[in-house]
Formats: sequence, structure tokens, C-alpha cells
Amino acid sequence: ISEAAIDAYADGVGKAWYGDTDGAIASFGQALTVKPDYANALYERGNAYYNRGDYPSALTDYQSAMQAGRDDTNLGWNLGWTYYMVGRFDEAITEDRRVLKQDPTLIGVQFNLALALMARGDFEEAETEYYKGVNRAVAEVTKAHEQGLQPPSSFWYYMDASALDIDNLLLELNGTPKWWTQAPSRDT
Repeated sequence: ISEAAIDAYADGVGKAWYGDTDGAIASFGQALTVKPDYANALYERGNAYYNRGDYPSALTDYQSAMQAGRDDTNLGWNLGWTYYMVGRFDEAITEDRRVLKQDPTLIGVQFNLALALMARGDFEEAETEYYKGVNRAVAEVTKAHEQGLQPPSSFWYYMDASALDIDNLLLELNGTPKWWTQAPSRDT
């Protein structure tokens, strides 16, 4: 990867860090002008588009990053969640399952899978997947306590986030979303 592409990518990461989403998108675009298959620039621009609320562009960049060779759980997690946000539940479910094959310990993805199943109307399967996540959570807490430790803070973050995701879906379905609500539209 050329120095010009790396510099533009680094500039985009910095701008994204400071909340300059439009500037980040432009900088990642510059990196991609130099190297169109720059997987990390595609992924990070996808994140910037997601933060802007431009989910179709985020999906395009996530898919392009995967085609360019980036195939990690972070990309898959974001891709699955973005499919969920636009109401493409079948694809969200497929992607979440693929990520869980890569790393079955990702409790956040486990709960995202259950949520997408629930949103699709597969309530029994959603319940099964939620129980898998709950059982995994119990096992993780038990293991940590047996070692005299606490689960990492990220564990608690994803437990809280999964409960909030259900609340957000219910707010959307009830027609009372808040400005912070992240859920697919009622129409989907």
C-alpha cells in the first residue's frame, strides 16, 4: 500500500476519532482513489457512513471490504448489524451465524442473531438463541468468579446493549422511538 494511501487512511481515522464524519469519509475516499481495494479504508469508511446514518453506503463499503480480503469478526459484526438496521433480516441472520462460527464467544453477536430472528418473526428460534447467549453469559461470569476475577467491562457493555436493543425495537414497533433508538423502521 502506497504511502499516499496510508496517509489518507490515517487522516480519515483521525478525523473519525474527533467526530468529523464527513472529513473522514473524504479522507478514506482519497485513500481509495489511490488504492481502490484498500480493505481497511473501505471498512472504516463504512463505519463513518454508518455513523452518519447512511446505512446503504455502509453496507456497500462493508461488502467491498470483505471482497477486498478483510474477513474478521469486526467486519462481520458490523455487516450483520447494518443488515438488521435496514430490515434485511435473512442476511443479518446469515452474517451473524457466520461470525459466530469464527468466534462463538462473541456474546454481542449471539444476541444480535436472536434479535434479528425476533424481528423476522421467528420467535421460538429467537428464544433458543437468547438462551444460548444467556447460558454463555452465565458460564463466562462463573468462570471469571472461579478465577477470582470479573468479566471484562466489554461483557457488561454488550449485556446492557442487548437489553437496550430489545427496548429500541419495542419503541420502534410501538411508534414511540426516541432520538437515540437504533432499530429497523416499523415498515420493515
